[in-house]
Amino acid sequence: MTLTDQKDLIEQCSEESCVKACPGVLKILRNAAQQERVLNGVHKCAAILERDPDAVMLCILPQPPEGADVTINIEQTLIKAHCWEDGIRVMKVDCAKKLEMLV
Repeated sequence: MTLTDQKDLIEQCSEESCVKACPGVLKILRNAAQQERVLNGVHKCAAILERDPDAVMLCILPQPPEGADVTINIEQTLIKAHCWEDGIRVMKVDCAKKLEMLV
């Protein structure tokens, strides 16, 4: 990824575009983050999914960037499969930066 690509990505992932796309989800996520009910990171999320899947209501995954390491796709596929088995909704976000801005 070049510096120009990164700048384009940041412009596409402005907080304004995120708020327009998902105002309800944004509000719920911010409330959950304030109450420390949001986890991030594959290992933390996999641990809670394994230990107590009933405690998970929603899984939000970023779209892997072009040319990303294949392990990212494998990890996300496994997380999605685990969520599907336990009836947990999965939401894909087109930009990882949007997830960072949400919480």
